Amino acid sequence: MTTAARLLRASDAPVNTIAQQAGYSSQYTFTHAFKRQYGPPPGGYRHHAG
Repeated sequence: MTTAARLLRASDAPVNTIAQQAGYSSQYTFTHAFKRQYGPPPGGYRHHAG
């Protein structure tokens, strides 16, 4: 999940692409796991980290 957070901060790639790169088969599963670990959803994390 750390790799996904780094990619969200450093890349403009769509969230579904980052989900696949992080090994998730669906964006929904990735978003759920990301929110559990970091709090905000991936898009919100990207917005506040940028």
